[in-house]
Amino acid sequence: LYEFNFAMFIIYIEQLTYYFKYDPYIEEVINNYRKKDEDCLIESYKILIENLWPSNSKYQQENNNNKTYYEPNDFKKKISSMNPLFSGIQANDAKDLVNFIILTLHEELNKKKDNNISRAYEDQKNETKMLNDFVEYFSKGNDSIISDLFYGVNHTITKCSGCNIPLHNYECYFFLIFPLEEVRKFKLNELQKINNNIMMNQYDINKKIQLLNNNIVDIKDCFDYNKKIEYFSGDNAMYCSNCKKQLDATYQTFLYSLPQILVIILNRGIGIQFKVKVEFSEIIDLSAFAKIGGTFELISVITYLGEADSSGHFIATCKSPIDNKWYCYIDDKVSEVNDFKSEILEKPVPYILFYKRQ
Repeated sequence: LYEFNFAMFIIYIEQLTYYFKYDPYIEEVINNYRKKDEDCLIESYKILIENLWPSNSKYQQENNNNKTYYEPNDFKKKISSMNPLFSGIQANDAKDLVNFIILTLHEELNKKKDNNISRAYEDQKNETKMLNDFVEYFSKGNDSIISDLFYGVNHTITKCSGCNIPLHNYECYFFLIFPLEEVRKFKLNELQKINNNIMMNQYDINKKIQLLNNNIVDIKDCFDYNKKIEYFSGDNAMYCSNCKKQLDATYQTFLYSLPQILVIILNRGIGIQFKVKVEFSEIIDLSAFAKIGGTFELISVITYLGEADSSGHFIATCKSPIDNKWYCYIDDKVSEVNDFKSEILEKPVPYILFYKRQ
């Protein structure tokens, strides 16, 4: 895909690939868009899937022409025509493209497109009531393979310094963004606070502090950072409906549920931030970080080569669900990964990680 090669992550999501290959609803939606003479991304994606995983379908018969390779130009052109941000020849930010592909597929496949849904906020002090209200609200407007696979739920708690009554709220997300330098500073500060914690011996603490000072964070450090407490005071104080006035408050986010496909964006910035390295693994247990957590398996890595987040060159390394081998996409070249540890885990600049729930 040349500058779009990092979009290849999408074809290695097994559940989505089989849905596009075999579910009759795809044909129904495509025909509806054709009748309205409107563009849709799902038809180009369907062609992409059929050519990369051939079967006896009309798409493969019409487009493959017995080639031993496939140039996914139609997919690229369709994305470019639907969003001017991706119409140039320069490398675009992978985060923006991931965002566009996932949201567009969801919008086109969504079976419940009701824009007039009101959300109940009757009792924000009741955690169970808020969760049930949110589930009902979200399910009325969202029903697609994308929402089934990619969407998780955040649980936020706000506490006023006056009454200290927790107010609960729930929101959906489909990727997590971790600012690495902020993660590093947060974790370093936390370790310095618990320097005498009996649950950690001094050797482990000093070893971890040394890694952080050398700009190395662990992927689980990012999940610790995600639930940090934020403070609002002064001009940023919050209005408390119980106290009926502006007061200092705390705000904390918890991951209530993790999605089937977990997308992690490692935001680097520039300068020292760009030097922060993330240690991650092929299998990761995230049970401790969400009420509905689980163990996840790495399936794709988008790696960044450049000097800042906004420009440079992206490559995709993906695990095939067919032969369980890893493949690297660099422009129009595809090669098998020979050494998973050195070519993936030890790469200095992973930008986006894709994990699937085991």
